[in-house]
Formats: sequence, C-alpha cells, structure tokens
Amino acid sequence: THGDSQISCTTPPGSGANRTLSVDISGQVATTPISYRLPVLLPGSTSSGPTAGGTLLQLPGLDLGDSSLQLPRSVSVNQRDCEIQSDWHNLITCRLPEGEGAGLPVSVVVDGQTSNSVPFSYLPPTISGVSPGTGPTAGGLLVRILGSNFGLNPTAKVGDADCDRQGFAPHLSLEC
Repeated sequence: THGDSQISCTTPPGSGANRTLSVDISGQVATTPISYRLPVLLPGSTSSGPTAGGTLLQLPGLDLGDSSLQLPRSVSVNQRDCEIQSDWHNLITCRLPEGEGAGLPVSVVVDGQTSNSVPFSYLPPTISGVSPGTGPTAGGLLVRILGSNFGLNPTAKVGDADCDRQGFAPHLSLEC
C-alpha cells in the first residue's frame, strides 16, 4: 500500500545490518539503512557432549537464516568451528568439534551479526579400568587408565602426587 507520505511493503528474507532500503519514484531515488534482527539462540539446545566431538549439536533460535539464502554463517563452541550440517530460521545443527571444559560459550554468526551465547559443557571424564590395579610402595609402575572423555590434554594424580604422563590416546586412555 502507499500514499503521499507512506509506503508499506514486505521485506524479503535476509540478514545483516545497514542494508539499503530504496524508494524509486520515476527515477528519483531515496535511500535509508535498514537492518535485520540479530540472531538469537534459545535455551534448550544440546547442553553437553563427548570430548571427542563428532555428535550433532542442535541450536534452536530466532532469525538464524537458512541455507537457501546462502548467507555467510558460522557456529562456534568456545571459539572452535562447529561445522554446520543443516540450518533454518529457527534451528541450526552442527557437528561438535573435539574439546574439553564446562560452561563454554556457543554462538552463531549470521552475515556478520553475532548471536548471544548459550553454555555448553563437554562430558566429564569417566574411568572404566586401571591396569594394573595395585603396585609397589616405591612407585615407578606404569599404569594404564581406560575410560572416556579424557579430552585433549589429560592429567592424573595418585592421591596428591602427580602421575607423570607417559602417553595417552585422546579421549580414551592415559598412561602414567
């Protein structure tokens, strides 16, 4: 609709800040900047996952854009890229990168506009076995600790003493 002092129109799908809105009347053009809303992540996203990564992280939100718009967009978990698998205006799914830690920020950038952050925690370590289970009081025995979610740089202690790491398989085992 329009009149002498008003035009109403529906914006096309899009994203970004300071886009140009133009009005053309018989070759005379007026312009003004217009911005799409910032992307917003909502509570209820996947809140934890394994330190090895690889699982899908679902992020519900608002104004996230969608793949048909071919917008530059990214998802990060503690500043590490989370590869987007699918996206829509209200949900982005990405493949979790390997990592470690709790309460880490997850955010989305859509066409240069950054969302709020929601917290994410990698699962805590679990020990499924220790071999051998006993050793001499003098110490010096190589111990293999098996489990999951050992992360990228695990450390171990026996009581209050550090267990000198001799080797490890990321996320799965530690030898000290």
